[in-house]
Amino acid sequence: MRTILVLAVMALIAGCSYLVSPEDAKQAAINAGLDNVFIVDETWAGPAKMKCSGGDAAVFEVRANNHRGDLVTAYVCCGAFFKGCTVRY
Repeated sequence: MRTILVLAVMALIAGCSYLVSPEDAKQAAINAGLDNVFIVDETWAGPAKMKCSGGDAAVFEVRANNHRGDLVTAYVCCGAFFKGCTVRY
């Protein structure tokens, strides 16, 4: 019984990252004032290693134009449950 419970919890934690879509990350970047946003890379394993917190499920590397029209690279860190996405430069 304990093994089944442990496996169920592990499956739930592993599945959390699939609750975040690239469109969520793109919309967060647009809401932060970036234009012409495109996703360069996405990482679902270990987002804390890439400027994100331990509570994040995924990190997306985006390139976009800032308010001055300059091309910038940003990271969008997204949590699975109730956290939303945060843009980091």
